[in-house]
Amino acid sequence: MQGDPIQSFPENAGVMVLPWLSLFPGSLVPLHIFEDRYRLMVKNALASHRMFAIAHADDEERCEPFGGLGVIRACVSNEGGTSNLVLQGVARVEFGDFEMEPYPRAEIRILSDAADNEAAARAMRSKVTKACLDALRKGFEAPKGFADYIESVSPEGAFADIVASAMVSDPVQRRTLLLERNVAARLELLHTLIRERIEAA
Repeated sequence: MQGDPIQSFPENAGVMVLPWLSLFPGSLVPLHIFEDRYRLMVKNALASHRMFAIAHADDEERCEPFGGLGVIRACVSNEGGTSNLVLQGVARVEFGDFEMEPYPRAEIRILSDAADNEAAARAMRSKVTKACLDALRKGFEAPKGFADYIESVSPEGAFADIVASAMVSDPVQRRTLLLERNVAARLELLHTLIRERIEAA
């Protein structure tokens, strides 16, 4: 479920402002591009590093300082200038100063995971894996290949992000998970949310 590794990141990138959408590293998000400003943003991205960011926002007037950077994995142009694309998350980012014309863009700083307690993260990963398998047995929907992925070898942080993207739908909870950089804490919260969802089903 992970794409090819990104060798380098841009110092600044276009930013799509979407209320309540969280782009997790490793996740795939389909987008329909129809606004003129975002058409130009995508055109410029495709001509260079193929990346743009998704900004957290309660509305289009106020952007949060953190969000997700993604790379365009596929893009199909439509008649009339619109396009459909698949954006894959590649990193958490902090935004610098915004420029809004001709489309939103900002300086970006890549945010790395904080793994202060690797043993705790590994232990919580086992609990999250069990919770996911329990949810799947109860008929919860998940992306194709998800069951195989959670049994595979991958860093705990990447594991947490893919599970969060697949198993948590509430936008407030997703935002909280995206903003949590400590891997053990992110996994602990993720385990609680999945268990609550199972119990409520």
